[in-house]
Amino acid sequence: MGYSKISQRKRQDAALGFIDLMGEDKLDYRAPRFTAVEDALSAVAANFIQQAINNLNASDRNASGKLEGSITPTEIIRTVKGMSIDVMINDYYKFIDKGVKGWQSGTPNSPYSFKKPDGSKHKGERSLMVEALKGWLKSELRKRSGGENAHPISRREKRRKKITDAKTQTAIVVAGIIRRKGLKKTNFWTKATNSIQKDLKETVGQAFKVDIINSITNGN
Repeated sequence: MGYSKISQRKRQDAALGFIDLMGEDKLDYRAPRFTAVEDALSAVAANFIQQAINNLNASDRNASGKLEGSITPTEIIRTVKGMSIDVMINDYYKFIDKGVKGWQSGTPNSPYSFKKPDGSKHKGERSLMVEALKGWLKSELRKRSGGENAHPISRREKRRKKITDAKTQTAIVVAGIIRRKGLKKTNFWTKATNSIQKDLKETVGQAFKVDIINSITNGN
């Protein structure tokens, strides 16, 4: 059985006719921008940050406020693999989160540990710690001078009553105690991370559906 030949012109006409049947509006397709997903990521990041700050304050380890102030979200990051958002924080957050093992006590159970004093080694590290503690002692003294500790109601306030000065020697003594006994973990960051996992999946998942629908309907 033979096949009739169709000219190039007729094939073009047939193709144009098919396009006309589809309608011009169907060809007005734009790749989805996923703006709902961007908004969802920003909302999840904000929720995560608030949880981390609440956990930090609840652990009573936010004396200077510097760690809290360093927690900030980045802009939305777009790559060929998708979108993401990061949360920035001072690097020492991991010691507050996971704690630091005391060289003598061996506690808490942490991937980080203080080294046993051995002369000049780690001198710079100790100096930084002493300076940080002097600032903390000064802050505690200022809070104590407000008179709110006349009738201590918390362990922090009871400890604050024992602070009498912010001298270098006092800071050295405190630093030695901390290095020997260790720094308790708070899990403020770990708790926030674990808590946000379900929220991230559900919130971004719903936003993705919205963006897909909007891309099909052009937002109408």
